[in-house]
Amino acid sequence: MDETGSPIFLIAGGPSTRLLKGPDPLLREVFRLAGVRRPSVAYVGAASGDDPAFQDFLSRRLMTAGAGDVTLAP
Repeated sequence: MDETGSPIFLIAGGPSTRLLKGPDPLLREVFRLAGVRRPSVAYVGAASGDDPAFQDFLSRRLMTAGAGDVTLAP
């Protein structure tokens, strides 16, 4: 929880993440628990070298699961 009592989630993935079809159930649950409709997400792309193609893939995946804006946090 942050100082306002809002939950903060840190999610990491791996190669199998790309195999999922449809909305990711873990992400959907995290967004539900956040209690915010279409929450903003900060994406740290260090592991991919801030690769634009991977960021696009991940942004679409997050938005399909219920995220609002997805912003790169370089």
